Amino acid sequence: MVFRPRSLLLAAASLMLCQASLAIAAVPPNDTIYPNSTKGFVSVGSAPKMGKAWEATQLYQLFQDPVMKPFADDLGKQLEGKWLSNHDKLGLSIDDLRGVATGELSGALVSGAKGRTGQVLLADVTGNEAKAKEVLAKASESLLKEKAKKSQNTIAGVSVSIFDIPPKEERKDPRRVAHFIVGGLVGVGDDVEALTEVLTRIDGRHNDTLASVGPYQHVMKRLVGAAAGLAPDLRWYMFPLAVAEYRAGKDPKKLENVKIMRNQGFGGIQGVGGYVNLSVGSYEALHR
Repeated sequence: MVFRPRSLLLAAASLMLCQASLAIAAVPPNDTIYPNSTKGFVSVGSAPKMGKAWEATQLYQLFQDPVMKPFADDLGKQLEGKWLSNHDKLGLSIDDLRGVATGELSGALVSGAKGRTGQVLLADVTGNEAKAKEVLAKASESLLKEKAKKSQNTIAGVSVSIFDIPPKEERKDPRRVAHFIVGGLVGVGDDVEALTEVLTRIDGRHNDTLASVGPYQHVMKRLVGAAAGLAPDLRWYMFPLAVAEYRAGKDPKKLENVKIMRNQGFGGIQGVGGYVNLSVGSYEALHR
């Protein structure tokens, strides 16, 4: 067999184009990435679009008034504090996320193979990968300041940075945080098993995903019908008792309350969800 330079160049060019197409392939809808063990899900369909919709509300414009600035700043700090108290396990704050996502931004409670439930955050950063890497580097630096031990692992062919954080006086349990970026998708989780469930489905072509769950399909079908073609700025879904159990953590009293609710038949509520739109028609906010 004879190889000609032109043929080699064409072959190389074809290979590079193929690799490029893989790198810029569109990020699938996140409900086709999260597994069918997902207990709670919230998704902003387009982070930039929702930002513009929020800026069009009278509430946003009210907050821009100089007279309201002290109140708006204080509210912002309270919301930031609330976010940090619930999500500091991920090593990210609201400011870290702001401006990075160019498409869908979502979060979920995902159960791993051994039954543990963890938080997972996904962001479509297509076209903004460089800034996304800066955000992950900042988060990495913050975690290392907490004396975290960093390691690299390959999960489902994706390089994942794993941080093992020792316990502190105010937080007695050790923590583990994992970050990854592949193509235009950024993922963050506080449980490697939960993140693995996501990584094995990142092509969006699996059948055992949240999108395949019966109650989820039922809830979303009703919402689509009620919205009459209006795409939501934000949508959410959860299995109430599973989320309540996760939030109860190791608190015996809260776990007992969940047990009582289950015994009283509340487990029959298999799924609830909603659509949220901002600045639509005569409504500042519309929640179905």
